[in-house]
Amino acid sequence: MKGFIVFQIMGALLLTPTLLWAGERTFTYEASEIIENSFENIIDISRDFENYCKECKYEVEEVVCQDLIEQGDDSHVYFWTHSASLIGTYKYFSTNEYTFVDEDTVVITTKYPEKQEADRLRKTYDLEHNTPFSFFSATWIIERISETTSRVSFEGVFQTNNPLAGLFKNSIQDGIEGCVADFLNKFYITN
Repeated sequence: MKGFIVFQIMGALLLTPTLLWAGERTFTYEASEIIENSFENIIDISRDFENYCKECKYEVEEVVCQDLIEQGDDSHVYFWTHSASLIGTYKYFSTNEYTFVDEDTVVITTKYPEKQEADRLRKTYDLEHNTPFSFFSATWIIERISETTSRVSFEGVFQTNNPLAGLFKNSIQDGIEGCVADFLNKFYITN
């Protein structure tokens, strides 16, 4: 009986992180850098998002990104598949939109589509409706400081409804921040 009680306590402790993280959970992160690169070059690099996300590897996940729908020169829909041996596989869509505030400032917004649109996309591409989804939204602000210098600022939110995410919170956080850092590092490419 004593052994059974100990077993129950151990089981409860193991399940607690999952239970605490059941439902939607959010990670937030931000960065800002003044870099030696032209405003135009940075915009060109940022448009290379599809190639970037194909190269990006999370610590516990591999990311595959496909540009499925082109909605115009400055808007694309991306379908991400995350395959993690520990967490399982889950999928989500996100869009990337460019807004030129003026000739020296551009805001790049990455966001998850509204539920109705997301459901339509999932049905269109015959995705599993029981697959856990993640939600990724971010805002990049690129500002021209001089002809050769720019400021890049980033704020992002990553949400997931995967109940196992709580067990691997630190690894996921490290992976996301690593990918953000990798993306920022691409802006250091000079003429």
